Formats: sequence, structure tokens, C-alpha cells
Amino acid sequence: MAEIAEEENAELAAAFKNAAAAVAKRRVDADLAPIDQVGAYFKSLLEEWERELEAKPEEWIYTEEAKLQVANVRLCRNHMKPLFKRIKRRQLPGDIERALFLMVQAMKARNYRQAADVYVGVAIGNAPWPIGVTSVGIHERSAREKIGAQSQAHAMHDEETRKYLQSVKRLITFAQRSYPTVPSLSLDFNSGYNGWDKESLTREDAKLDIRKQVPALLALPTTSDGKLADGWKAQESDTRTWKSLLTHAYNGVKGMEDDEVKRDFTKMTTAKDEVLNRDKTMYDDRTGHLTRQSKGFTKK
Repeated sequence: MAEIAEEENAELAAAFKNAAAAVAKRRVDADLAPIDQVGAYFKSLLEEWERELEAKPEEWIYTEEAKLQVANVRLCRNHMKPLFKRIKRRQLPGDIERALFLMVQAMKARNYRQAADVYVGVAIGNAPWPIGVTSVGIHERSAREKIGAQSQAHAMHDEETRKYLQSVKRLITFAQRSYPTVPSLSLDFNSGYNGWDKESLTREDAKLDIRKQVPALLALPTTSDGKLADGWKAQESDTRTWKSLLTHAYNGVKGMEDDEVKRDFTKMTTAKDEVLNRDKTMYDDRTGHLTRQSKGFTKK
């Protein structure tokens, strides 16, 4: 009995030590520059994902699910390396830098739906995309080329950017399972991809009411009996434009009070600028769309 008690005390002491180290690390990360906070958060998620796989039983390693998850985490780490290098060298375009910061803030608040909305904004932007229409007649319309997926300059036209943004999306999925939230703030709830969100939510809810663990819900107003106020649904959605979201992304962040770019969106570098600067001959200077020569057409 004494040996069992000693083992339990040792495990408890180790758990407290790890928890204290995690709290200390979060405090240190909170004092970093916004983009450094992004890098530190994504690195911590990758480490948690790897530790989770290492803790699995040996028989699980030989399953198809294990092979898929191991491949995903390795691919994710490799694809995130260029992002970490760009963060260290301060070479990220302004729109992607601010979008990643907004994503991380939403993930920390366990509002994964909002994080996914920001991801869609930076990955696709406001470029028109064809939905269900591949042909509008036997003749090519002059404006038809403007709604093709390849006719816009945006982040996904850069291979390096596309890879690390897709890896960020994988980390959003992992974070939702590791730090579950209510279904209304989840993305693709209980999809079964990379684990079951419902199982994680049930386990956490058994320990403590899940609503008391979600910062996004704790920040909302409550009534005297502890329930959310009637207007919380209107307050949880952000209806600002993409330009406004990025312009004010650093509002209230310590050390960013004198950020000139915050007040002038035109000074912000974008992923589209990088695509255009890399090969200016591909795009028409007036419209910003792909030229007919670059799409395989020749002028007559």
C-alpha cells in the first residue's frame, strides 16, 4: 500500500509540475509580439499532437488510422517549417500575418467556427468563384474568364503558402478535439476526421460543465441565474468586412498601439502582392486577372 501511495504521489507531483510549466509558458508567450505568439501556439499544438500519438498503445500503431495520423502530423510539421521561418524573419505578408493572429485568438477562445471563417477569408478572399456552373453556352463570354478559380491572384496560388495554410486548418481540427467546445462554436462537429469531437466533448463535460471552460462563452453576458443573456447569439458573430477585420486585428494588443498599418490598410502588404510581384507578366495591370496568354490562349 505504501508503494502504491508513493507512486500516486509521484504522479500527482509530476502532473502539478507539468501544469505549472504550461502556465508559465503561456505567460511568457503572452508577452511576445503577436506574430511570435502565432508561431509559439502552432508549435505547441504540433508537439501535443506528436505526444498524443507517442502515448498510443503499440497495437494501435499498425492500424490504418495510425498510419494516416502519423503521416498527417509529419506532413503538417514539414509544411509548417516555411511559415516558422517567415515568422522568424518577419517576411509574412501583412494580411496573412494578421489573419493568423485572429485565427489563434479564436482557437484560444475555443471558437473554432470563427477561426475557420478567418481561414476561408485568407485562403479564398473575396474573389468570385464558380459554383455549379461550368458552361454557359457554346460561345466563350468575355467576362467568363473572370470567375474561374485560376483567374484571381490570392494566397492559394503560391504553393508554399497553400501548404502551410492547409496545415493550419489541420491544427484547427486537432485543437477542436483536444480542447472541445460547444457544438455551436465547432466546425464540422463529430465529423470523425482525426478523432471524434463528440467523445472529447463528453469526457470534458463529465469533469466540468463545458460552458465554464470555453472563453468565448465566458466573455458573453449572463443573467442572474448564470445563463447566457438573450442577445448572445447576435454578439458571437462578427459582421465586419474582411478589410476591417485585418485593419483592427491588433487593437488592444500590448505594444501595437503605434501600429501605423492599423490605421492605413493601403500600407499593408498582401499575399496577392507577392503573387503579382513574382511574375508580373501573368496578370493584366488594369484588371488584376490572368492574361489570355498565360491561360494558353493567343491573341488574334
